[in-house]
Amino acid sequence: MYFGFRTYFRLLYLSFFRWREAGAPPVGRRLLFLMAFMLFFPVQYTLNMICLALDNLFFPGFRRVRLERPVFILGPPRSGTTVIQRILAADRERFFSFRTWEIAFPSIIQKRFISRLGALDRKLGGRALAAIERRMARASADFDRLHRIGLFLPEEDDKLLMHTLSCLDLIWFFPFAELGRLGQFDTALDRRSRERIMRFYEGCLKRQAYVSGRGRCLLSKSPMLSPKVRNLREVFPDARFICAVRTPLDVVPSMLSMAREMWRTCMRYEPAPALVEGLYEILKTYYRHPLAEMKSMPDDVCMTVNYDELKREPFETISAVYSRLGIGMSEDFRQVLKAQAESVRSYSSGHDYSCRDGDVDPRQIANDFEDIFEEFGFDLGTTGYGNTDRPAEPMPQQL
Repeated sequence: MYFGFRTYFRLLYLSFFRWREAGAPPVGRRLLFLMAFMLFFPVQYTLNMICLALDNLFFPGFRRVRLERPVFILGPPRSGTTVIQRILAADRERFFSFRTWEIAFPSIIQKRFISRLGALDRKLGGRALAAIERRMARASADFDRLHRIGLFLPEEDDKLLMHTLSCLDLIWFFPFAELGRLGQFDTALDRRSRERIMRFYEGCLKRQAYVSGRGRCLLSKSPMLSPKVRNLREVFPDARFICAVRTPLDVVPSMLSMAREMWRTCMRYEPAPALVEGLYEILKTYYRHPLAEMKSMPDDVCMTVNYDELKREPFETISAVYSRLGIGMSEDFRQVLKAQAESVRSYSSGHDYSCRDGDVDPRQIANDFEDIFEEFGFDLGTTGYGNTDRPAEPMPQQL
């Protein structure tokens, strides 16, 4: 199991000795979090390492599992990836994916043990699980309006990489610029690091397929897969990709606003401006990198899904995805999809934010994402882009 020892010690060093870069002094709740991380992460890592090693002894068959034609849903955050995932996850005849608790416990031994505990609890009335869910609901209340969390909801399996300290989600807890290289995965990390991270990720996917695949295709979703497209194709040559797209005038202000709230919630401090500016640079990669990689793929293994079209015509849009990617749609799922159509049309994120609500300059967005507006015909609205002689000032420092 890959463990970023250098990252572990580097994060602690930055948190205690370079905290001024992020504006998060190691005091109060922040200090308690850092102490807990310092003490408990190695314990959790060791437990996972032992369980993953035991998988090789007790369940060696997982290594022979072939992940055939997996489907990866990616694209910029706030662009509809979650909506697409939860629609397709309802097609249980075709797909399997990860639920939150299955990401928290990556080994087969852990999954089997917890499943048996769950079955026993159900026989006894389900009180233990209900208590855990109530506790989790209270703990995640601040996050739910940004991204709904539930033990049994489909979740972004890129979060498996939190176990190896190689997931960009670390930025919410360790707001340091150098972690931004994880947001440029295909181009910024050295080959050895990429191979070790992808080997761990592939092993986790095979274990999940061994436990719950039953001949179905993996359905994986995460915006953070966007900078990994090239490496995903190397590991899974027959993979299929769905790239969600949405106007940058919605995505950029929504994501930057959500990021500020995430940092406030996780750190209890106002994020440094350089962090927000660096995240803006990463968003450009999340838009452009998967689209550029998809240009070299055959038409029947990739497709873009426009968020506005998905909300306007969900049944037709998802049907087109199935047709393009060669996925057979059963009559049962066809009826489920028709039943879901109205809820998709009325779907609204718990975090709604636009250029009108904050200090994000829409002219800057229109300028920096001019190619995206042109490629997808997104409306420039009232940005005034093209009608002004002076573009907005560029956002500087990269994360």
